[in-house]
Amino acid sequence: MDLGLKSKTAVITGASIGIGRAIARGLAAEGVRVIGVARRTDLLAELVKEIATRQVHSLSRL
Repeated sequence: MDLGLKSKTAVITGASIGIGRAIARGLAAEGVRVIGVARRTDLLAELVKEIATRQVHSLSRL
């Protein structure tokens, strides 16, 4: 789904788990620059790796 948000920036609080994590992943998939904020830095680091991996896979499919 194209939400028309490509190249926009979003700040997501609670990005390490739950709804915040899902929103961060979804917006990143739409091409949004995501700034994730969370207390659980270990889970936040995993999210960063996950998003980076998905973006590389998406770019390779173009």
